[in-house]
Amino acid sequence: MTADYLIGEVGRADTLNRRDRAQAIKDAIGIDDVAEALGSRLQPHAEGWLADCPDCKGEVTAKISAHGEHFHCTACRGAGDVIGYVRAARGTGFGEACRWLEGRIEGKAGACDKTGELFG
Repeated sequence: MTADYLIGEVGRADTLNRRDRAQAIKDAIGIDDVAEALGSRLQPHAEGWLADCPDCKGEVTAKISAHGEHFHCTACRGAGDVIGYVRAARGTGFGEACRWLEGRIEGKAGACDKTGELFG
């Protein structure tokens, strides 16, 4: 299994464990990109963006950090990282959220082949 977005970090993608793989996903894609892909309307905010909350489905209640690393909803207090955002928005578990994100990264980088071995 080779995923080019992972290769500079560790050398070989197939040597990564679940934690390293999840961190590589978080490093490769921000919540802002994911929120847009999931149909959320992003609005500029002083500290980043405002977006629809994936937990309570509140419109433009989730604050996304300037670097797209975390979100926090002002309505329901839901919070998390990019994997948590996808889990809440799609109603999936950790592994499925990671596979979905890897697919998004593949679309951006055009470089992943077999994904899901660690999250399957």
